[in-house]
Amino acid sequence: MEAPKVYLISATPNPRAILKLCWEIITSPGFPQNYQAHDITELGGDLTYTEPSFDPNTPESDKIVEEFLKSGLGGPLEMINFVFAFEGVTRAFTHQMVRTRLASYMQQSQRFTNFEDGLVIRTPSRVLNHKQKTEDGSTAEEVWGSAIDAIDWACKQLKAMGVATEDLRGLYPTNVTTNIVQAIDFNALRHLLHHRLCTQAQQEEWGSVAKQIKKIVTDYDPLLGEALVPACAEKGKCDFNTTLDRPCQRRDSLPVKVSKSKLHSLSDKTGLSVDEILKEIQ
Repeated sequence: MEAPKVYLISATPNPRAILKLCWEIITSPGFPQNYQAHDITELGGDLTYTEPSFDPNTPESDKIVEEFLKSGLGGPLEMINFVFAFEGVTRAFTHQMVRTRLASYMQQSQRFTNFEDGLVIRTPSRVLNHKQKTEDGSTAEEVWGSAIDAIDWACKQLKAMGVATEDLRGLYPTNVTTNIVQAIDFNALRHLLHHRLCTQAQQEEWGSVAKQIKKIVTDYDPLLGEALVPACAEKGKCDFNTTLDRPCQRRDSLPVKVSKSKLHSLSDKTGLSVDEILKEIQ
């Protein structure tokens, strides 16, 4: 099965002009020059617009983008908007995506779509490559396939019996593929990818999708694309460091700050001295 695909449907046309205007608004005593807004001279009149006389490809422009990326002022970055379309992702993926509430979504409906050719289910690569077998010699892929075949058979039988599609969807597996559109501003997108570019995210889909988004945004504006990184790359610390989280080589290479109480607790548990523990983690 093909990997999920990401398409850019639309984006704010001139993001650097917006950021420059915002910069001048907060640093200038008067209203910045050469910015003419949309103007409707009378009710029912023509909408006119004059493009700002501004070259976005300058060191000055780069500096403004960099300053806003370093700033805690999220407002200017929220004025840069994207609409992405995602093809062939799973419902498991979209359940995670829509947790980002500072975005709008429109998803393929399981009530209104007639899946005449049957459901398309994404089989995880770790199931396909799993080595252990059942007692009767079945592979993980065969067990998975049998379960999907049973669901497909049940859906067809129930549909023939007149059961409504909105009831049939209760049988659909979480890994059924779907399509979804997302409208999101850059600040929310950066927060989303802080976590989804992280190794704690489900790499089966998020790894591919997040990298496609990053490439699209980098083509749109290289400095904005460079800012789409895991949280630890920006903060210098890991956001996922509980006993529930997966091992991570990136986390292990970050500078470690440990409280005295935790050091003494580790010393009691391991039998090592505080100095010996510090040598191990530095």
